[in-house]
Amino acid sequence: MQAEVAVRRDLQRAFERIALQRNVEHVIAETLRAAHETLLFRRAAFFGFERTGSYDRVLDDGLIATEGVSLSPASNACFLAACAGLPIVGSASDLWVPLIDARKRYLLCAVLHDTKPFGFLYIDDPERPAVEALEIEAIATLGAIAGVASRNALLFERSQALAFRDPLTGLLNRRAFAERLQQELEACRRHALSMLYIALDVDDFKLVNDRSGHSAGDALLRRLGNALLTMSRTEDAVARLGGDEFAVVMTNVDPALAASSLTRINELLRDAGVRCSLGAALYPRDGFDATTLSRAADRALYLAKAAGKDRFAFA
Repeated sequence: MQAEVAVRRDLQRAFERIALQRNVEHVIAETLRAAHETLLFRRAAFFGFERTGSYDRVLDDGLIATEGVSLSPASNACFLAACAGLPIVGSASDLWVPLIDARKRYLLCAVLHDTKPFGFLYIDDPERPAVEALEIEAIATLGAIAGVASRNALLFERSQALAFRDPLTGLLNRRAFAERLQQELEACRRHALSMLYIALDVDDFKLVNDRSGHSAGDALLRRLGNALLTMSRTEDAVARLGGDEFAVVMTNVDPALAASSLTRINELLRDAGVRCSLGAALYPRDGFDATTLSRAADRALYLAKAAGKDRFAFA
C-alpha cells in the first residue's frame, strides 16, 4: 500500500512537470521519463507525425530525440502488432484508447489533440510478467496529459513565432530583426568578422497601390519577401521593417566582394519582377553599432534613389 502511495505521489509530480512544459520536445521527454523512471518500464518511445523520440536505458542513459522522422497512424491490427514488438506500418485513425497485448507486457496509448492523434506512446518491458492496473491507469493518464500539454506547447510556440514574424511576408519583423542584428554584431566583434547591412525598399510603391490597389501591393511585397529568402543564405537575417521597407544582414562577407553581392541581389530582384533601391553599409567600416549601421545604410539608400532608383549605393 505504501509503495502504491509513493508511486502515485511521484506520478503526480511527473504530471505537473509535463503540464508546465512550453516546448513540445520537452513535453515528450518528460512523458517518456515518467514511464521509464517513475513506472520503471524498461523502454518508452514516442512515435509522432512531426517529432519522434525514444528513451531506452538498455541503449543509452540519455534522451534520444530525432527530428524529421514521422510515422503515420497505423490500423488497429498494426497497432496490436506493434504491441508484440513489430514495426508500426499502415494508416488509420480509429485508435483512441490505450491497448495492452495478451501477454500483459506492452502498452500503446494514443496522444490526442482533441480527437486527432498527434502521436503514440509505446511502453514495454519484456522481463515483466504482468502489468498492474495502476500502471495501465497511469499510462492512460500520461497519454492524456501529454496530449493536452503538447497541444498547449504547440500553440505557445506558434504564438511566439507570430510575435517575431511579419504576418504578410513571414520574414522577421522589426523587433526580431533588432535582436538578431545585435546578436550578429556581437559575433562579428568576437570573431573579427565583417558584416554587410542592406536597406531596401520598392521603387514607386505608392503608385502600385494607387493604380492597382492594396491587394496588388501586398502581392508585390510577398513576392519581394520570397525573392529575398530564396537568394539569401541560411545564416542571413532577412526582415520586413514595415511598409515596403526591408533589411538584410549578411555576416562574414568579404568587403571586396560586397559590390558583387549587391549586383546579384539587384539582378535577382529584377528577375522576380520587383524594382528596388538598395543602400549598403559595412561593419566595421561604416559603424560599430546597430544604430550607426542602419543610418549609414539609409543614407546610401537615399543616394541610390537620387541616382535614378533600381540600383544600389554604398554609405
